[in-house]
Amino acid sequence: MKKLLLLTLFFLIGSINAQSTKVSKARTYFNGGNAKSVEKDYYGAIADYTEAIKLIPNYTTAYFNRGLAKRRLKDYYGAIADYTEAIKLTPNYGDAYVNRGVAKENLKDYNGAILDYTKAIEINPNYGNAYFNRGLAKYYLKDYYGACIDAKKAKDLGYDSTRLINVVCK
Repeated sequence: MKKLLLLTLFFLIGSINAQSTKVSKARTYFNGGNAKSVEKDYYGAIADYTEAIKLIPNYTTAYFNRGLAKRRLKDYYGAIADYTEAIKLTPNYGDAYVNRGVAKENLKDYNGAILDYTKAIEINPNYGNAYFNRGLAKYYLKDYYGACIDAKKAKDLGYDSTRLINVVCK
């Protein structure tokens, strides 16, 4: 009985240490990805974020940051996939909605972008950048009235949207 208890305890300690090592390795890869992003080595950053995700499949910020790196490389579909995964893991991740909206906007999916910006605004009604980006997408759809309202709201929230206001609020 003592041997069984000791073996169980030894197994549990080993499992905890293995998990701790896994988390530590994932953080190392994540930090490496961040450093490579700063250096504009986006392919290297993507590789590091991918390794972090392999170790911790629910690593929300690794998906988000990998999406940022993919967007920098103009891999908008890949970025959207990563932002979508980050949103699945953390449904109230407003920045993921805004960045997914930006990627959609780059693909000229303005209606999809507006839906994402609107969701970010629902999560945080004081998100000036989301209002600005939604206003820009509305501008591309020739909804100048809606673009003007969003641009003014963004400005009220401290986001510099003067240029957009000057264009759409005539």
